[in-house]
Amino acid sequence: MTSYSPESTIINVTTMDLISEAELQFMLSKFNQISEADFKKNLASKGCLRYAMTRVWNKEGSFRLMIIFEYKDEKSFLKCQEHFKKVEEKSNEQPLKLISNRAVIVSEFRA
Repeated sequence: MTSYSPESTIINVTTMDLISEAELQFMLSKFNQISEADFKKNLASKGCLRYAMTRVWNKEGSFRLMIIFEYKDEKSFLKCQEHFKKVEEKSNEQPLKLISNRAVIVSEFRA
């Protein structure tokens, strides 16, 4: 078990609720246009260690995606936020509900 230290990885989990399966599929197609090269150029180079998109499957009738970002440290998180602000300024598409939760790892197990 790892205890908290100032160097702990910063995690951001964003939950995106959409109003229909069609909107969810459209959003997935937009995110799937992001290539590994884009990730490396725009996020990994700034300290983002991991990006994962998940679809919530245990909430019947919901159309929810979760996006997980893992950052090296707080400086890396802040650098990546500059990139996300630019992306948001260009986009006029908004999900029905968007919630971001930010955390530091306080305990973890790895295989």
